[in-house]
Amino acid sequence: MRVKNLATATCAIAGVLLSIGMTAQANGANEEGFYDTSGDVTFKASNNLEKPVHPENPDPSNPVEPSNPVDPEKPIQEGTSGPLSIDFVSNFQFGEQIISTDDEIYYAQPQTYKSGQQQSANYVQVTDKRGTSDGWSLSVKQQADFTAQSETTYKTLEGVEIKLAADKGKVNSSSDSTKPVTKEVILTGADSSAEIMRAERLAGTGTWTSTIGELIENPTIEKREEMPFVNSGVELSVPGETQKDAVTYATTLQWTLSQIP
Repeated sequence: MRVKNLATATCAIAGVLLSIGMTAQANGANEEGFYDTSGDVTFKASNNLEKPVHPENPDPSNPVEPSNPVDPEKPIQEGTSGPLSIDFVSNFQFGEQIISTDDEIYYAQPQTYKSGQQQSANYVQVTDKRGTSDGWSLSVKQQADFTAQSETTYKTLEGVEIKLAADKGKVNSSSDSTKPVTKEVILTGADSSAEIMRAERLAGTGTWTSTIGELIENPTIEKREEMPFVNSGVELSVPGETQKDAVTYATTLQWTLSQIP
């Protein structure tokens, strides 16, 4: 009887040990080890000079060569350097006009290209590669009155205005950043200035083009054959009473791109 009881007890203990061993083995098979590694990338502002792109298809990988519609062989000024840059601004050419005693509005000639692209409205191009999303402001200032480029009686044009329309143009970019806002500008002579384009904080990163107006059929019928289209958004208003001689009058516009405080 005692032997039987001892055997029974021994079997019971063995069963417990076997169960413990199987549990430990199972837990050991399911254990996981963890080891962390890291990856990082650092960006810095770019100082590369950006080339002009076509305002209808602003693809930085497909730059264009804008030309001067009056003198296509004359080199176009390079853009400004730095991570916040003016890449290009069209010259405004109002062509050869007949002296008139009536109030007249003359439209700028289209932007032309050396590389065969279709002509477009005049435009500005700005690039923001600072990596701060701080926003920016583009302004334009007329440096002087329209001044005769040769000796003549009436050396400046009095009372003329340059109007740059905002509502007729288009703002384009390959960036998904928020669009900058364009504004109408009227320049009335020497030292007159105004903001024409503005990107608030978190807007305007990447490369942006803004056409100033759109192309329309030349309203001057006798000039339509030589210049079928003109830019409706860039106007030169000349009062009939303004004294003018049969010479070329010119002015300089200075464009300034600033970081918003």
